[in-house]
Amino acid sequence: MMMKMPWRRKSRSFHLQLQGAIGTCKDMITTLPF
Repeated sequence: MMMKMPWRRKSRSFHLQLQGAIGTCKDMITTLPF
């Protein structure tokens, strides 16, 4: 939590990547036939 300040610029891109990864994972799960 102490290292939050210097990572503010990269936090946005990281968050976007995380959201994208979650979205792709959800898509993979939904496409799988259960």
